[in-house]
Amino acid sequence: MSTEKEVRSTIVQLSQLCDLVAYGDYITEHTNYGKRSHRTDNWGHTRSYMQSYGDPTDTIEVIRLFEAVGLPNEVEAARWLLKHDKLVP
Repeated sequence: MSTEKEVRSTIVQLSQLCDLVAYGDYITEHTNYGKRSHRTDNWGHTRSYMQSYGDPTDTIEVIRLFEAVGLPNEVEAARWLLKHDKLVP
């Protein structure tokens, strides 16, 4: 389990790469509120989001940061962001 300091550090790093509120909204919308993940890729909607709204070259780093805190897919990443919403800048 991550400490609040580790969570905050991860969120700060992620927020430098993408708009986390918009990311969470995008993932929620594209996964039917977490009920239907991408058909072929655990991070497929994340890749699409970064292509459209972020810097595509940062996609792998965003995924790496989420996986570093133990998140296996974008649905869990969106839930994790909601859980720690007070730390999102």
